[in-house]
Amino acid sequence: MIELIKQLESSDEFSNWKKENKDSYFCSAFTIIEGKEKPIWQLDYYNSENDKITSFIIDKFIKRQESEKAFKKDETKIKEIKSDDIKIDFDEALNIANKVIKEKYNGNQVNKIILILQNLEKTLWNITFLTSSFNLINIKISCEDGKLISKKIESLLKYKENLS
Repeated sequence: MIELIKQLESSDEFSNWKKENKDSYFCSAFTIIEGKEKPIWQLDYYNSENDKITSFIIDKFIKRQESEKAFKKDETKIKEIKSDDIKIDFDEALNIANKVIKEKYNGNQVNKIILILQNLEKTLWNITFLTSSFNLINIKISCEDGKLISKKIESLLKYKENLS
């Protein structure tokens, strides 16, 4: 992740944007893994002055998305993620999460994985596995030491009545 951040922050696209957004800071990263394809990452930067998030998509090229109002409760503060806080990278966090799946939720065939790097009182990996049996398995792992913060499984079907 640190390499992706460095790649982005050394790009012309980011540098030009940052000149106009000096107070913005890195606040989250997001990707969806499906199959064997290389993940495409979205890195988000928050500006508390206008309460907006600007996202950068890291693929073959770097593409900046239009800034959008932060999706949060008004009183919630979006915390900065510092590179020094990312001691456990996403591949290591994913390995830890996969071990938890094998030990605690064996038999669930994973179709998609959603990885989010965020700061919720501490910097963590929030990893959600979507299974073929319509279960969501959510695992949170500390970026500081790789320790398991939480794990839970729930059925997507419990949301069924809200979808109709």
